[in-house]
Amino acid sequence: MQAEAAAEVVGVTFEEEYSDRLPEWLITRAAELGYTNPTPVQQETLDTVLDGHDAIVQAKTGSGKTLAYLLPILANLKPTSSVQALVLLPTRELATQVARAARQLAAGSPDRLLVMALMDGSGAKRQRKWLVAEPPQVIVANVQQAESVLRAGLLRMGGLRMLVVDEVDECVSTDATRALLHGLLSTQLRVPQSTAAGAPVRQTLFVSATVPRSPSGRLASTRPPDRHTP
Repeated sequence: MQAEAAAEVVGVTFEEEYSDRLPEWLITRAAELGYTNPTPVQQETLDTVLDGHDAIVQAKTGSGKTLAYLLPILANLKPTSSVQALVLLPTRELATQVARAARQLAAGSPDRLLVMALMDGSGAKRQRKWLVAEPPQVIVANVQQAESVLRAGLLRMGGLRMLVVDEVDECVSTDATRALLHGLLSTQLRVPQSTAAGAPVRQTLFVSATVPRSPSGRLASTRPPDRHTP
């Protein structure tokens, strides 16, 4: 997030462009963190995602892609104990960075919004108990961590509103991670064919500096994104 703050910005501010689509607390908090004007990829992504579309977000490193998907995620969270957004990344380190950025933004909310980066090692057992007892609204994890907790039945995905696969090119760069991600998108994270009355509509975003030529084919069984930004 810090490196992306120096990206090229457009002439309008978040407040001018999105005051009717993003909550006031989120625009204020973004400004406190130094994000007053959207970058081109942020503006195009927000316009697409806030309209309810899926998207492939492709832009160079440092263009502001992380904020581009964190803003709509946080804007649509409900203050209920359920997993509403899942962000998948190729490494634990990247997941930690994105979770930290999300927590910084969520700190401005008048509601209690919880962001969890899945852990390995000694803290994982305690964290898994927390996942069951009080699920956070946002989970950030690498593909292996997400597959582990989903396979163990520790996460209920019925309230999931947004799935983001960030650095999607890296997530499918090896046979092992590609197979894990394919499995998740084919099973636990598969888009429901029909949605029960009152259930949230799931959106899917693929985000990267470079996107595989046929991401929907290589990742399989997720609803193909219907917008490509830029």
